[in-house]
Amino acid sequence: MKNQIIISIVLLFLITKLNGQIFSKTPKNISQAIERLDKNLNDATKERLTNIDSDSLLLFYKDSDDEFDVMDDWFYKWTRRSTTKDARLGKYYKKKGLKIPNDMIEVVLRTYQGKLAIGRVNHDEILKPFQIKQQNHNKEDKVRFITDTLRGVYIPENLEDCFETLDKIYSDSIKTEIAKLSEDEYSSGNHLFGIGVWMRNNWQLWGGSRLSKYFNQIGIYHSDDMSGIIMDSYNRYLRKKEIRLDEQVKYYQEYWEKLKNEHGG
Repeated sequence: MKNQIIISIVLLFLITKLNGQIFSKTPKNISQAIERLDKNLNDATKERLTNIDSDSLLLFYKDSDDEFDVMDDWFYKWTRRSTTKDARLGKYYKKKGLKIPNDMIEVVLRTYQGKLAIGRVNHDEILKPFQIKQQNHNKEDKVRFITDTLRGVYIPENLEDCFETLDKIYSDSIKTEIAKLSEDEYSSGNHLFGIGVWMRNNWQLWGGSRLSKYFNQIGIYHSDDMSGIIMDSYNRYLRKKEIRLDEQVKYYQEYWEKLKNEHGG
């Protein structure tokens, strides 16, 4: 009797595991992705998707706090985990020339929106402008460390050029506010001005640019350190204080050296 119970438990576990594998299997193409969305989204969500302007579709999806939360989990598994079997849809779009997960997601959402609105849609036509955009990005990437523009954004050449660019980005009233702050107040509260993350992303401090190359050449390699130096220096510039760039570089270099020694590296 005891052995029968054990066998039953094992069988139940195996069946549950198998079902989990079947139902968690991610879509491998646009048809399967559309079928999955159509089956799992409720009528209210489908109606909202139908009425959203297509140019705002991805923004609405990313900013949603309710009905699209589950979609975010799906799309993460479908597109982002490119080193696992769960990213079959991501691999599908990579074969079609896309690299950015959000582009893949937007293509799926636009395709599904078209299906909801008119019953059928040409997926290849929706895909084409995203393919062209990625092709342009690929060309840019070949010269990303020397070009003055990446992804349509001007890339400063050095620290002084950062000042000139930020002067154009900020209004006079914001610059006056920043000048009233200490560098620590400005850096710690940079989210209020939205510039820290913006410069790391748009000036390609993560991916590489002529500005990141400039910082590499003076001994700074982490993008957070680069943006930190830019913000501290810009604050000093507005307050008409000495920039003391060598001192800032030394601070970050000593920080990483200390961390390396503490961890035996």
